[in-house]
Amino acid sequence: MLRPALVIALLVAGSVGAAPLERLEYRDDKLTLRAHDTPLEEIVDALKRQSGAEVRGTAPGGAASAEIDAMPLGEALARVLGERSFTLTYGEDGRLKTIELKGGPVAKRSATEPALASHRGDRDAGKGPARWQAIANKFTDAGPVPVTGVLRQAAGSDTASWDFVLRMTNAKDRTVKTEAIRTGVRAVEDDADMRESLLTILRSMDDQELTTFVRAMAGSINDDPEWIIKEIARASRTAEVRSRAHDVVRQLRVDQRAAAGST
Repeated sequence: MLRPALVIALLVAGSVGAAPLERLEYRDDKLTLRAHDTPLEEIVDALKRQSGAEVRGTAPGGAASAEIDAMPLGEALARVLGERSFTLTYGEDGRLKTIELKGGPVAKRSATEPALASHRGDRDAGKGPARWQAIANKFTDAGPVPVTGVLRQAAGSDTASWDFVLRMTNAKDRTVKTEAIRTGVRAVEDDADMRESLLTILRSMDDQELTTFVRAMAGSINDDPEWIIKEIARASRTAEVRSRAHDVVRQLRVDQRAAAGST
């Protein structure tokens, strides 16, 4: 669930005077959108045409207003659709295959549902960006996160959305960034469903792929990958997570020595 202050899309059932879509561009699995009181059905149709993906389900009623620039598709749709749940599925080539619109509000999965690898179609998605997108998609269905300390002060509440926690990992203040990483790791491990999904993903990646993913994650929040993975290891209470984190640190150093030797 996104905090009201962060919801760019204004969803109003039976909107009056809806305006046409100004701009929608889908490229490299990122969405650029300019819409003002535009029917959600029109936005979904335009995304379908540009992406070539199959749309399952019916677009919710109402309209949205949004200004989004080259944002990852999952995050962009979460902003546009608000609490309405959806699933993105990717093919072996990393291209978007289906957009499933579930219609109802986002809800946590029960313990009897499949883990992320099958729930998101990631078992068929190969390696690289498609799998990484599956990791990001996992948070779309997650509920609010308990926050304390500096994060609670920033959020103004005892709970915050995953959108908020993830944005705080990009804070300039290292104290805030560290707390956001710790909070995110603990929240995943405290939820049996999410914890099992995390372990499933870790087991499906070799050290090099996991290291590449950590580098990409570090680049997205403008920080050092070794520092980030060490913070994850410190925050984790799961032995397997800490072990894989240490594997990544070793791989980062091996890669660093190899790069230095080639210059």
